[in-house]
Amino acid sequence: MAGTGKKSASKRPFVFYNHGLWAYSAETESAHWLLAFAREVPEPDRDGLPRDAPPPARGPFYWGGGRILLMESPPDRYFDSYVFRTYGPNPMADPLAEDERELSDADLATYDEDTEVTKREATAFRDALDAWLAGVRVRHPLAIVSASHGNVKDAWSKWSIDETPARVLPLLRELQAAGRPPSEQTRHPHSPETLTAWLVHAAIGQYFELHDPKRLDEPLRQEMEAILRGSLGHDEQVDDSLTWLLRDVTKPAKPS
Repeated sequence: MAGTGKKSASKRPFVFYNHGLWAYSAETESAHWLLAFAREVPEPDRDGLPRDAPPPARGPFYWGGGRILLMESPPDRYFDSYVFRTYGPNPMADPLAEDERELSDADLATYDEDTEVTKREATAFRDALDAWLAGVRVRHPLAIVSASHGNVKDAWSKWSIDETPARVLPLLRELQAAGRPPSEQTRHPHSPETLTAWLVHAAIGQYFELHDPKRLDEPLRQEMEAILRGSLGHDEQVDDSLTWLLRDVTKPAKPS
């Protein structure tokens, strides 16, 4: 069943970082999801694909080429508000509605209600996202999903982290190799190279949460260092994040 986090490794169709529930008892201002596909999504399919996502994930979206999709929560309210509007005790007909004049009395009551997301609503959203992703992968095979907000690591998250060296690092190298030559690149927050860099940060950063970077075997350490360095130079914000990870895997220079 989608969303349980109790799947055997053979039934996990893709790596999913942060699949677990987030800290829903505290306010979450925004959320985002990075999706990496096993092969390029045809251009005619790209715009329509994220528009069918559950409402709390139906905000701005950006394609980095045809294989990486960044999806954000709607920007007008906190992410929690959209989860509550969609899966709370009195769901709104249109959880993304903002014009009070067009709301029914029942929807207006939910619209004005204080947001108190519980485990029930958080689980409902996670399950809805799982179901949507299952439909997506029927048409376009997924390789990696990374959510920004999964604070509680469930079995799927932990399995994904352990699979990073075998499943994810080869894909990251492939995406880096497919990037444009430096002379053709621009520093842009949603360029293919920048979104690849954020995926690198998510994958290696998650791996280091469960595995001590100081205890990596030498081939894996070298591979991670090369991948991190290969994603520098596309965006200042992601560069700062990658540099922190590089400090963990770069060997100190030998004294001369």
